[in-house]
Amino acid sequence: MNKEQNKNSQSQDGASTDNLTVEDSFSQASDLPETSATPVGETETAVPQTEEEKLRAKVVELEDSLLRSMADLDNFRKRSARQLDEVARNANDRIIGDLLDVVSNLDRALQHCNESSDVASLKQGMEMIHGQFMGLLTRYEIRPIEAVGKPFDPKLHEALAQIDSAEYAADLVAAEISKGFMQGERVLRHSQVAVSRGPAAGTN
Repeated sequence: MNKEQNKNSQSQDGASTDNLTVEDSFSQASDLPETSATPVGETETAVPQTEEEKLRAKVVELEDSLLRSMADLDNFRKRSARQLDEVARNANDRIIGDLLDVVSNLDRALQHCNESSDVASLKQGMEMIHGQFMGLLTRYEIRPIEAVGKPFDPKLHEALAQIDSAEYAADLVAAEISKGFMQGERVLRHSQVAVSRGPAAGTN
Protein backbone atom coordinates (compact mmCIF):
# COMPACT_ATOMS: atom_id res chain seq x y z
CA MET A 1 0.00 0.00 0.00
CA ASN A 2 2.75 2.37 0.85
CA LYS A 3 4.57 1.47 -2.34
CA GLU A 4 1.56 2.38 -4.47
CA GLN A 5 1.16 5.69 -2.63
CA ASN A 6 4.81 6.46 -3.22
CA LYS A 7 4.43 5.67 -6.92
CA ASN A 8 1.38 7.91 -7.22
CA SER A 9 3.10 10.76 -5.42
CA GLN A 10 6.15 10.38 -7.61
CA SER A 11 4.02 10.41 -10.75
CA GLN A 12 2.17 13.49 -9.53
CA ASP A 13 5.46 15.21 -8.74
CA GLY A 14 6.77 14.41 -12.22
CA ALA A 15 3.65 15.74 -13.87
CA SER A 16 3.83 18.92 -11.87
CA THR A 17 7.48 19.22 -12.74
CA ASP A 18 6.60 18.85 -16.45
CA ASN A 19 3.86 21.44 -16.13
CA LEU A 20 6.21 23.89 -14.48
CA THR A 21 8.76 23.31 -17.18
CA VAL A 22 6.33 24.08 -20.00
CA GLU A 23 5.00 27.15 -18.23
CA ASP A 24 8.50 28.33 -17.45
CA SER A 25 9.43 27.89 -21.11
CA PHE A 26 6.56 30.09 -22.26
CA SER A 27 7.42 32.65 -19.60
CA GLN A 28 11.06 32.74 -20.60
CA ALA A 29 10.13 33.08 -24.25
CA SER A 30 7.87 36.02 -23.49
CA ASP A 31 10.68 37.71 -21.58
CA LEU A 32 13.02 37.67 -24.65
CA PRO A 33 13.35 40.98 -26.62
CA GLU A 34 11.23 41.18 -29.76
CA THR A 35 13.11 41.14 -33.11
CA SER A 36 11.71 42.68 -36.24
CA ALA A 37 12.11 40.61 -39.37
CA THR A 38 12.38 42.29 -42.76
CA PRO A 39 9.18 41.57 -44.73
CA VAL A 40 9.60 39.48 -47.85
CA GLY A 41 9.99 41.59 -51.00
CA GLU A 42 11.22 44.71 -49.18
CA THR A 43 14.83 45.93 -49.56
CA GLU A 44 16.97 47.20 -46.77
CA THR A 45 17.53 50.96 -46.50
CA ALA A 46 20.61 52.14 -48.53
CA VAL A 47 23.63 53.03 -46.49
CA PRO A 48 24.21 56.81 -46.64
CA GLN A 49 27.13 57.85 -48.86
CA THR A 50 30.24 59.20 -47.24
CA GLU A 51 31.50 62.67 -48.07
CA GLU A 52 34.30 61.18 -50.20
CA GLU A 53 31.85 59.09 -52.23
CA LYS A 54 29.68 62.14 -52.83
CA LEU A 55 32.72 64.09 -54.07
CA ARG A 56 33.76 61.25 -56.36
CA ALA A 57 30.27 61.09 -57.87
CA LYS A 58 30.28 64.86 -58.38
CA VAL A 59 33.66 64.70 -60.14
CA VAL A 60 32.39 62.00 -62.50
CA GLU A 61 29.31 64.10 -63.25
CA LEU A 62 31.40 67.21 -63.97
CA GLU A 63 33.81 65.29 -66.19
CA ASP A 64 30.90 63.93 -68.22
CA SER A 65 29.41 67.42 -68.53
CA LEU A 66 32.79 68.83 -69.64
CA LEU A 67 33.23 66.17 -72.31
CA ARG A 68 29.74 66.87 -73.65
CA SER A 69 30.40 70.61 -73.75
CA MET A 70 33.69 70.10 -75.59
CA ALA A 71 31.99 67.86 -78.14
CA ASP A 72 29.23 70.45 -78.67
CA LEU A 73 31.83 73.22 -79.11
CA ASP A 74 33.76 71.15 -81.65
CA ASN A 75 30.59 70.45 -83.62
CA PHE A 76 29.70 74.15 -83.54
CA ARG A 77 33.14 75.12 -84.88
CA LYS A 78 32.91 72.61 -87.71
CA ARG A 79 29.39 73.72 -88.58
CA SER A 80 30.40 77.40 -88.55
CA ALA A 81 33.41 76.68 -90.76
CA ARG A 82 31.21 74.87 -93.28
CA GLN A 83 28.73 77.76 -93.30
CA LEU A 84 31.51 80.34 -93.82
CA ASP A 85 32.95 78.28 -96.67
CA GLU A 86 29.54 78.09 -98.28
CA VAL A 87 29.00 81.85 -97.95
CA ALA A 88 32.43 82.53 -99.45
CA ARG A 89 31.76 80.17 -102.36
CA ASN A 90 28.41 81.79 -103.08
CA ALA A 91 29.99 85.27 -103.01
CA ASN A 92 32.80 84.13 -105.29
CA ASP A 93 30.32 82.57 -107.68
CA ARG A 94 28.47 85.89 -108.03
CA ILE A 95 31.67 87.88 -108.60
CA ILE A 96 33.01 85.38 -111.10
CA GLY A 97 29.71 85.38 -112.94
CA ASP A 98 29.85 89.18 -113.26
CA LEU A 99 33.49 89.08 -114.40
CA LEU A 100 32.66 86.52 -117.07
CA ASP A 101 30.22 89.02 -118.59
CA VAL A 102 33.09 91.50 -118.92
CA VAL A 103 35.30 88.80 -120.47
CA SER A 104 32.58 88.02 -123.01
CA ASN A 105 32.44 91.67 -124.05
CA LEU A 106 36.23 91.76 -124.38
CA ASP A 107 36.10 88.70 -126.60
CA ARG A 108 33.56 90.41 -128.85
CA ALA A 109 35.71 93.55 -128.98
CA LEU A 110 38.74 91.51 -130.04
CA GLN A 111 36.70 89.73 -132.66
CA HIS A 112 35.55 93.11 -133.96
CA CYS A 113 39.20 94.23 -134.22
CA ASN A 114 39.92 91.28 -136.51
CA GLU A 115 36.92 92.05 -138.70
CA SER A 116 37.15 95.85 -138.87
CA SER A 117 39.81 98.55 -138.82
CA ASP A 118 37.44 101.21 -137.49
CA VAL A 119 39.47 102.65 -134.61
CA ALA A 120 36.69 104.94 -133.42
CA SER A 121 34.29 101.99 -133.10
CA LEU A 122 36.92 99.96 -131.27
CA LYS A 123 37.54 102.84 -128.88
CA GLN A 124 33.85 103.18 -128.20
CA GLY A 125 33.57 99.45 -127.50
CA MET A 126 36.52 99.54 -125.08
CA GLU A 127 35.03 102.52 -123.26
CA MET A 128 31.78 100.62 -122.87
CA ILE A 129 33.59 97.60 -121.44
CA HIS A 130 35.55 99.83 -119.07
CA GLY A 131 32.33 101.44 -117.89
CA GLN A 132 30.78 98.02 -117.38
CA PHE A 133 33.74 96.92 -115.29
CA MET A 134 33.75 100.09 -113.15
CA GLY A 135 30.01 99.65 -112.61
CA LEU A 136 30.71 96.12 -111.41
CA LEU A 137 33.24 97.47 -108.90
CA THR A 138 30.71 100.04 -107.66
CA ARG A 139 28.15 97.27 -107.17
CA TYR A 140 30.54 95.60 -104.76
CA GLU A 141 31.34 98.93 -103.07
CA ILE A 142 34.85 99.04 -104.51
CA ARG A 143 36.13 102.46 -105.44
CA PRO A 144 39.44 103.80 -106.77
CA ILE A 145 41.80 105.64 -104.42
CA GLU A 146 42.37 109.27 -105.30
CA ALA A 147 46.08 109.88 -105.63
CA VAL A 148 47.32 112.59 -108.02
CA GLY A 149 47.55 115.98 -106.34
CA LYS A 150 46.88 114.46 -102.87
CA PRO A 151 49.37 114.46 -100.01
CA PHE A 152 51.34 111.25 -99.93
CA ASP A 153 49.73 108.84 -97.44
CA PRO A 154 51.54 105.54 -96.77
CA LYS A 155 48.22 104.04 -95.68
CA LEU A 156 46.87 104.56 -99.21
CA HIS A 157 49.88 105.03 -101.46
CA GLU A 158 53.03 103.11 -102.29
CA ALA A 159 55.84 105.39 -103.46
CA LEU A 160 57.82 103.91 -106.35
CA ALA A 161 59.70 107.08 -107.26
CA GLN A 162 60.33 110.69 -106.34
CA ILE A 163 60.35 113.20 -109.17
CA ASP A 164 60.78 116.91 -109.80
CA SER A 165 57.48 118.67 -110.47
CA ALA A 166 56.71 122.30 -111.19
CA GLU A 167 52.99 121.52 -110.97
CA TYR A 168 52.85 119.78 -107.60
CA ALA A 169 54.54 120.88 -104.39
CA ALA A 170 56.85 118.62 -102.46
CA ASP A 171 55.30 115.56 -100.82
CA LEU A 172 52.27 115.63 -103.12
CA VAL A 173 51.56 112.73 -105.46
CA ALA A 174 52.73 113.93 -108.87
CA ALA A 175 51.88 110.84 -110.95
CA GLU A 176 49.91 107.60 -110.59
CA ILE A 177 51.64 104.50 -111.95
CA SER A 178 49.02 101.94 -110.90
CA LYS A 179 45.55 102.72 -109.54
CA GLY A 180 44.65 101.56 -106.05
CA PHE A 181 41.25 100.47 -104.78
CA MET A 182 39.32 100.42 -101.51
CA GLN A 183 36.25 98.58 -100.30
CA GLY A 184 34.63 100.60 -97.56
CA GLU A 185 37.50 101.68 -95.34
CA ARG A 186 39.68 98.70 -96.25
CA VAL A 187 42.50 99.11 -98.75
CA LEU A 188 42.42 96.34 -101.34
CA ARG A 189 45.44 97.58 -103.22
CA HIS A 190 47.64 100.59 -102.58
CA SER A 191 48.08 103.14 -105.35
CA GLN A 192 51.58 102.97 -106.81
CA VAL A 193 52.70 106.56 -107.25
CA ALA A 194 55.55 108.97 -107.88
CA VAL A 195 55.91 111.63 -105.22
CA SER A 196 56.90 115.22 -106.05
CA ARG A 197 59.95 116.77 -104.47
CA GLY A 198 59.01 120.17 -105.84
CA PRO A 199 60.41 122.12 -108.80
CA ALA A 200 63.83 121.20 -110.07
CA ALA A 201 66.71 123.31 -108.81
CA GLY A 202 67.30 126.47 -110.87
CA THR A 203 63.70 126.66 -112.19
CA ASN A 204 61.07 129.18 -111.19
